[in-house]
Amino acid sequence: EAWRRRRRRRVESTLPDKVQKLRQGNHEYDQNRQDDQAAANKLMENEKETKLDDEMETEMETKLDDQKHDSYYYEEEI
Repeated sequence: EAWRRRRRRRVESTLPDKVQKLRQGNHEYDQNRQDDQAAANKLMENEKETKLDDEMETEMETKLDDQKHDSYYYEEEI
């Protein structure tokens, strides 16, 4: 009976440390996950902006080419 009490005390005294380590590990894991998610979101946002910029640039180049093309034919008609 006495050895059970001693063992229980020993286990209970080490338990908070183990629980604390687990909680700290979980907190670090959650923090790392949040950081990874934030980095992924930022990367996706940058890719979207780059894609939009590329599309706008292509559209402007197309308009300029069309204007040059139109002005070339207009000059030929005159």
